Amino acid sequence: MQSLTSNYLDIQDINYTGTASFTANNSINNGNNSGITFGASTSRNLYWIGETGNWSDGSQWSLSSGGSAVGCPPTSADNLYFDQNSFSASDQVVTIDIDNAACKNISWSGVTNNPKFDYNYKQLKVYGSFLLNENMIMYRDNTNIIGTASVTFDSKGKQLQSLRINGPSVSLSSPLIVTSYLSCNSGVFTTNNHDVNTGNYFYTNVTQNATMTINLGTSSITTDYQHQARDNSSGSNYGSLIMNNSQATYLFNGRYFRSYAEIPWERIITNRSGSDDISFGDYGDIGSLIQKGNGKIRLQQTSRNNGGPHGNNLSKIGYAEIKNSADFTGNVSFTTLKLQGNGAIYTFGSNYSYSVSETFELGQSGCAITTLKSNSPGTAANISSVQSLTSNYLDIQDINLSLIHISE
Repeated sequence: MQSLTSNYLDIQDINYTGTASFTANNSINNGNNSGITFGASTSRNLYWIGETGNWSDGSQWSLSSGGSAVGCPPTSADNLYFDQNSFSASDQVVTIDIDNAACKNISWSGVTNNPKFDYNYKQLKVYGSFLLNENMIMYRDNTNIIGTASVTFDSKGKQLQSLRINGPSVSLSSPLIVTSYLSCNSGVFTTNNHDVNTGNYFYTNVTQNATMTINLGTSSITTDYQHQARDNSSGSNYGSLIMNNSQATYLFNGRYFRSYAEIPWERIITNRSGSDDISFGDYGDIGSLIQKGNGKIRLQQTSRNNGGPHGNNLSKIGYAEIKNSADFTGNVSFTTLKLQGNGAIYTFGSNYSYSVSETFELGQSGCAITTLKSNSPGTAANISSVQSLTSNYLDIQDINLSLIHISE
């Protein structure tokens, strides 16, 4: 059998077997490999010297700032620097032109002349820290922070397209703005109280057998279309999700809130500009849910694991303030429920129970008729409240309201 010897490889999750040997010289062992002999690649500090150029062009990289070309492009073991000697004129562009672009640490902190970094729809794997510059522009980027190190992510408030976290402990040094998606799959993500805009999607679908810890502090999290969270409580194909969010605020301006992991949120505010439905398909307990924008809120029956922490698949919402029409399906216990729509339609599921333990308000600023009804004509929906309710301009059908008297 012929032995295999090669150079400049980046290998991960490969189990090589057989009678022939496999030697990878000047190569990188990125973990979970067996049967391979590595001749390790030496970590280098590489400086961009090429002005406008392609990532894979070795003549654009040097071992010193402004120095001579080194001849080979970066590997995932190399630290990359873009500085005052990298660009001689404004708007010069670095373009990723290969599918396997990777580095360890990357820093643009010293650049001048407003350069552009064009990922060209490729993915850049970063195994260390990520530092941008206030005066640069990002294009078509897809960054994957990967590995097991503790790293710093500082985008300087620049708008990114997409960001994935797969393994490391990532600490933000500035607000994060993403237009497409933020996907947290494994490792640790700590915002340090910086605000985060996840763009259209916020995914926390944890990799199988891994743990994803998210420390939000007092950050505000903004999502424009969909939030999805899956952990091992929603299937064996996922890992463990730890969400430390008790002081955070979720500005959910999207359409689909799908927390299959049933993570509680202390504060959710919706401020959607469009008239689309805002569907809470699966969700954990909510401290306060306040609607400021448009759209119809739909609280759907959650598939609580083993009936959920309260039994009977019950969801608890402390304070709910809803300004437009809404549909309620599923067992929900409110502490305060304020239905404020003028001419709105509020529909309650006939097969479920709803309770209000403190304040129940049904009021509107105008005199258009507001409707309360069951979602099944002829079958009453059951609502219980400790507070007597007085209101005007209502159209009510198939609603069984019971007052609960609590002894002092």
